[in-house]
Amino acid sequence: ICGAKGVGKSTCLRYVTNRLLSTQLTIKCKRQVAILDVDCGQSELSPPGMMTLTILSRPLLSDPPLHMVCGGSGNHISQQQTEDAIDQV
Repeated sequence: ICGAKGVGKSTCLRYVTNRLLSTQLTIKCKRQVAILDVDCGQSELSPPGMMTLTILSRPLLSDPPLHMVCGGSGNHISQQQTEDAIDQV
């Protein structure tokens, strides 16, 4: 979801995620939604400054600070590592 500041990107993300997770399936399976959050400044599901891929199985019913996903496993890349990777390209 892309757009200018204040146009409702986070609201749209929450609506679509909640809709996908709450829709009944004819096949009995666990519903999950994957969100790739690349907004380092105002991320929806992680602390600021991080890009994350989050797998959700429950709707987002709270404000972003309350439904942030912290912990778990992941790869942490520093600013210097990012600049080095860009220089190599």
